Amino acid sequence: MTPEEALELINASEHTTYTLNARYSGGEDQGAFQVIGGDGAPAVLKTSRNPQWISQIQRAQAAGKHLATLNYPAPTYTVVGSTDRGTYWLENEMPGGPAIGAPTAGQITDLLRLIELQKGQLISEVQGQDWCWYLANVVFRGEDGHVRVLMKFSPQTSALVASIEGLVAGLDGKILPKTDLVHGEMGIGQVLFTGQSVSAVLDWDQVGYGDRTIDLVGLWYSLIDAPEPRDLVMKQLLAISDPQAIKICAAAKMLAVVAWHINKVGGDVDAVVAQSSTAIELLRQI
Repeated sequence: MTPEEALELINASEHTTYTLNARYSGGEDQGAFQVIGGDGAPAVLKTSRNPQWISQIQRAQAAGKHLATLNYPAPTYTVVGSTDRGTYWLENEMPGGPAIGAPTAGQITDLLRLIELQKGQLISEVQGQDWCWYLANVVFRGEDGHVRVLMKFSPQTSALVASIEGLVAGLDGKILPKTDLVHGEMGIGQVLFTGQSVSAVLDWDQVGYGDRTIDLVGLWYSLIDAPEPRDLVMKQLLAISDPQAIKICAAAKMLAVVAWHINKVGGDVDAVVAQSSTAIELLRQI
């Protein structure tokens, strides 16, 4: 589904006059596009080739509504639809911009405050995505085939699997709490800032429930090459979680990220293997 086709469907069903303006930089999959309504207000158009992705976006829509009650800056999903050609949706355009260079201590502190708001915020609409169950299956039972991908790719990625397995040896059976709202793909690249404050946490398509440790570990890993903000996140992790849970979440994140780079055209496998090696050394110290 092209953005033009999606916009035509939206305008017809919603009696609007949105026009395509520009594509946002970055992003994966089918990208994100700024569209302009008849009143001149901007919105964000996204599409997926998967018609079944609508269930993911409906979860994100419900989560956005709930997060708004907590004054948590997440997008509002204003239009959601699908056809046999794919899924499409509109979000409000959020203010702010990405951190310039490494985020400051103040920016990280504000983001940690927001993630803490996810504590105990399980809502029924996101129960189709059990993140604790999924992570345990990825790490201990080969779910999604990440381990197989790494084992076959190169001696370096095969050795990384051995290191990751050593990190979590004996931890199968560790029970993670399932009471928090979980973003699922949390990283510094999903966050916009205005000054020292977080103005938006984007991309809730993978939202589900489980333990907010998952999101904190995702944030920590995304900052692995920025020691000061990275260590602030680890301090929070150790305050609200335990080393066993942190290692399981980190193992799943490393497997997923390296496999993604292996499967992506132009992926930088060497860089993410090096980052994962750094992460493993740091995790061995906790």
